[in-house]
Amino acid sequence: MRAKIFSVSVLIIFFLSTLSLVILSPLVNSPDEQANRVFASQFATAGDFRLESAVPAEVADVVHPRSSFVHSGAIVPVSFFGLPILSGLVSKLGGVGAMLFITPILAVLALCAMYAIVTVITHSRSLAVLSSIFLAIHPAFWYFSARTMMHNVGFVSLLILAVWSWVVKPFSKSWLNFTLAGFLFAVAISFRLSEIVWLLPAVVALFIYSNLHQKRFLLQPAIFFIIPVLVVGALYGYLNLKTYGSWVTTGYTLKGLSPGDNPS
Repeated sequence: MRAKIFSVSVLIIFFLSTLSLVILSPLVNSPDEQANRVFASQFATAGDFRLESAVPAEVADVVHPRSSFVHSGAIVPVSFFGLPILSGLVSKLGGVGAMLFITPILAVLALCAMYAIVTVITHSRSLAVLSSIFLAIHPAFWYFSARTMMHNVGFVSLLILAVWSWVVKPFSKSWLNFTLAGFLFAVAISFRLSEIVWLLPAVVALFIYSNLHQKRFLLQPAIFFIIPVLVVGALYGYLNLKTYGSWVTTGYTLKGLSPGDNPS
């Protein structure tokens, strides 16, 4: 009982501490965060990321807000779409202020998922509690949880939740677990698309290892995992098409991007 009270207290303290920058200031903490917030609001109201630009075409390549640039007469984001999309959807339900709670909530869910994952793998609740606490007090995890409109912690948290769905298997029907894992993995990738370079090979390697370990080939988990990944990928590509004019172009790769645009 004391262990449960202690664990819940840690989660509450962590959650409240991550909201300190939101509670103490009406503004987000950096230009990159502000850009995510603006584009999230634009997505909530218009369903796209294109903001009308009043900048003259002659200087549009060099005069624009950080984390954005002017393309085809509109201000568009440089960074990835995942967080602005999720934030925009949440703001439709709970108002603009609700989007600031997404990252802290994902962080708390990730801490709970970490506890469950370690418990299943090691069968040690003590080790699971310590693992969750060490993650909570990790300086980078805590700091970027307080940077509520940055991608970093949301990306890591969604990956942890994807592993939780695959390893812990919260649903009785196995296909639901694999489908949820694939969906969470895909949404995590949408937060930081560049990480796909190492994450996809890692997933393939883990799947091969899992099959070799069980000494049999299981096709069903792979199919149900891949389907939501393809669906989310197609939606992401469609937004790329609407924003940049190409399914595979991103704000980082679009021709003509100013060399100085390299937001975190």
